[in-house]
Amino acid sequence: LDDLANRKHHADILIDQNLYSNYQNRYVDLVNKECIQLLGPKYAILNNRYKELRKNLNVNKDYKDVLVSFGGTDKFKLTEQLLSTFSSRPDLNEYIFHAVITKSFKNKSLLRSYSRYENIKIYDDLDCLSNLMYECDFSIGAGGTTTWERFAMKLPSIVIALAQNQVESAYHLKKKGFIDFIGTAKELPEDWIEKIICRIKDKKNLERQSKKISQIVD
Repeated sequence: LDDLANRKHHADILIDQNLYSNYQNRYVDLVNKECIQLLGPKYAILNNRYKELRKNLNVNKDYKDVLVSFGGTDKFKLTEQLLSTFSSRPDLNEYIFHAVITKSFKNKSLLRSYSRYENIKIYDDLDCLSNLMYECDFSIGAGGTTTWERFAMKLPSIVIALAQNQVESAYHLKKKGFIDFIGTAKELPEDWIEKIICRIKDKKNLERQSKKISQIVD
């Protein structure tokens, strides 16, 4: 299993589920000729729960339930910044924000306190995001493997890269119209939250994105 394509391998099978402009040729000179290469989201490694839930997805979404999930630590405190804004904006009262945190978050107590708002729900240490993705219409989160879970659930998303190895793929997915990528966590524009709010309110774009990504991961 690899997603860097920066070293040689000798293997029977190589899997890289990520999508890049050159994803079919990334390992040409890096693997032995007998190696079977399984490349791209067609070979996404997903929990079986996604397969089962995918069968019953609601096609008539109102785009009011928003998933907020930035992995196991969220060291850039993006969840905290988003909830601080969402809880103070009357124009967002019609939306429900479902924020996922873990025991590794440094600001757990503060984040849990946002559950006092009617439109903010906090979830602790979920073992899988499948059920929450099934309930939500839209996602704000990181790149990486969660991307393919969202695609499988036809979940449009705004993506912020938390690591450098997420950037190349994120730019390519943005170019194809599969995601809204607004940058890396270290270099976000000052108005990044306003950009997110604008995208949340653009229902036509969300519908268009949902249809496109559903064809990438079956």
